[in-house]
Amino acid sequence: VAAKLVSAFSVAGLFYRVSVFPALSRLHHESREEHRALYQNSFKYLSLVFVPAAAFAGLGAGSIIHTVFGEQFAASVAVLQVMSPAIFLIALRHLLVATLGSVHAQARLVRFQGLGVLVCLGAGMVLIPRWQAVGAAVAFGLSELVIVACAARFASREVGRLAWPQLLQKPLIASAAMGTVVVLLGGAPLAVVFPAAVATCMAAL
Repeated sequence: VAAKLVSAFSVAGLFYRVSVFPALSRLHHESREEHRALYQNSFKYLSLVFVPAAAFAGLGAGSIIHTVFGEQFAASVAVLQVMSPAIFLIALRHLLVATLGSVHAQARLVRFQGLGVLVCLGAGMVLIPRWQAVGAAVAFGLSELVIVACAARFASREVGRLAWPQLLQKPLIASAAMGTVVVLLGGAPLAVVFPAAVATCMAAL
């Protein structure tokens, strides 16, 4: 259940990648300065959306699971909470795929993805026997983190360094404000929690 929800969130990241890639690829050949500017702005706008989305998935996991799937799936709440950071990581990976693809670094991407698979398998063998689904969620998150870290490091050398503290400052403040509202609403229905969370996040931004 948690994996299905994370996959649903990741669809938006896929569409974002598909929409940005043609412009990134064209600008890489036409104007390196404009290519770098689009690269920086793309990560800025992605952070503004997907950092709060990941925070909402983690903090509102109970409301989401109970409303969409029912009380019988309550065990999935903890798994979704652990997997929620992967929503942001998957979106980052999609945009890094577009970025490295635009500079013809697909071979590097294959290596990073392969390393991520190995990390997931290794962490899974260690964590799953003891923590079952939660352990699998941690292993999945670690693999995404490794892929993103490697791809971001390579992109910083090939395209330009991103000012992560500045990029993440506003999304984290908005997420904190939104998270406060979600926690205060407690076990309220999703129809109440979601609009309140979005309104708070938008107001903070």
